Amino acid sequence: MGKTNKLIQQYQIKLGSEPQEECWAVYLNTQAQIIGDFCVAKGSLANVQIHPRDVFRNAIALNAYALILIHNHPSGNLAPSQSDLKTARQIAICGTLMQIHVQDFIIISQVDYCSFSLHYDVRTIMELWNFDTSIFNQ
Repeated sequence: MGKTNKLIQQYQIKLGSEPQEECWAVYLNTQAQIIGDFCVAKGSLANVQIHPRDVFRNAIALNAYALILIHNHPSGNLAPSQSDLKTARQIAICGTLMQIHVQDFIIISQVDYCSFSLHYDVRTIMELWNFDTSIFNQ
């Protein structure tokens, strides 16, 4: 949890006071070491469009084993929006299919954060949107 807290603090400094939503992807190797991070989307005051192709393009180029998505909510409201849940689902599905582990989807403000990995697992996120996870059991 120490590495995660340090990462969250780093991005709270980087994004906490930004006036618009941004999403960053942090890419990890098999030892959970950061091998790169990129801004994958910039949005407006209240939303950001995150496209899986932008997230996974960098993951493939870096030969990443896993990734963490971090985005800010300038309003300070950390409750995931329907768009956040839909994006988390899309990224989780793509990551599962590509065998790139999606370790977390984190929403941050200047002083707090919401970690999806503390509230949901990947299959739960997919099931929230009626994705048939049984194909992964074969």
